[in-house]
Amino acid sequence: MQQGRLRSEASSWRSSRAKLIFPAGSAIYLFGIDIFNPANITFTLDGKEAGFHYYEGTDAYRYNAPFYSASGLSTTTDHTLGWTLRAGKQNSLAALIDYAVVTIERRF
Repeated sequence: MQQGRLRSEASSWRSSRAKLIFPAGSAIYLFGIDIFNPANITFTLDGKEAGFHYYEGTDAYRYNAPFYSASGLSTTTDHTLGWTLRAGKQNSLAALIDYAVVTIERRF
């Protein structure tokens, strides 16, 4: 099993950044736990803007929530998925990132 590397970059009371460097794979899926009053999460993939996630539901917690996904990635190089948290509606700066799944194609 190949391991990814998680790196926290910077943080303040208004924003926080981290990134996950993962082995060459054709797809990535990032899951978390949606919470009431979350932070706004913006994503980058390999340094380019790639989307956002913000939970507007009313449940206190929603487990196995898909936060981000991308497919059709190059299988010849490692990738970097970055995210930035920005304060939500009530200045919340919390996001519960749970796990990532990376699809790696192997030829036998």
